[in-house]
Amino acid sequence: MCLGIDQPAAARKSEYWEGSFYVYAATLAFAGFAYSYLPNTDITDWARDEAEERAARRANGLPVEYGVNYAGLKFQQEWTQQPGSLPVRISADGEDEDEDEDDE
Repeated sequence: MCLGIDQPAAARKSEYWEGSFYVYAATLAFAGFAYSYLPNTDITDWARDEAEERAARRANGLPVEYGVNYAGLKFQQEWTQQPGSLPVRISADGEDEDEDEDDE
């Protein structure tokens, strides 16, 4: 008899609380995993990224306009999608790359 258990493991019947404990443990594990993928919304991190982008623009001789989020431009998506259509790749000058193929 060890820890008050005198039956072999195969014949053991689970207690009433064990099921809810397993659900709680799985939920806690999932929440911990999901928490690691939350976006970073700290204002100091945003301000540092913005200051670095503005300093880089000034070093390259590009104009810096106040009120424009230059750090956000770095993370802007290359792919856009119109409602009900397939994704379209947008080139650096803002035109659809597929438009050139249609003209030929």
